[in-house]
Amino acid sequence: MTKLLAYHWPGNVRELENVIERGVILNSGPFFHVPELVPNPADASAVGFQTLTEMERRFITDALKKTNWKIYGPGGAAELLDINYSTLYSRMKKLGIKKSRVPDPEDRRELLKPSATQGHSINK
Repeated sequence: MTKLLAYHWPGNVRELENVIERGVILNSGPFFHVPELVPNPADASAVGFQTLTEMERRFITDALKKTNWKIYGPGGAAELLDINYSTLYSRMKKLGIKKSRVPDPEDRRELLKPSATQGHSINK
């Protein structure tokens, strides 16, 4: 909350709304964490400033991961991003975003965990 109150908010309410939306998409735990706020363009390089295309790619990829790559329908990435699913598809194509056949390292850890019903471990 301190981070939100200390920020200058040059874009007023619209900028606050965007920060809250970005935070909701990027957070996966039970608590809300405020995303990095860039106070002014001169300080942007200090926090790893990205191009608009890079930010859009990351934003879409984060939404897809959060929805387990569900693109449309209830709980899908298009709904989460508040855009039409065909628009999401075209942006994914433009940005070269494709679901990898190799699971994320975090997903692989889940696959390697022995289940409660298994009597043995995969890692011997």
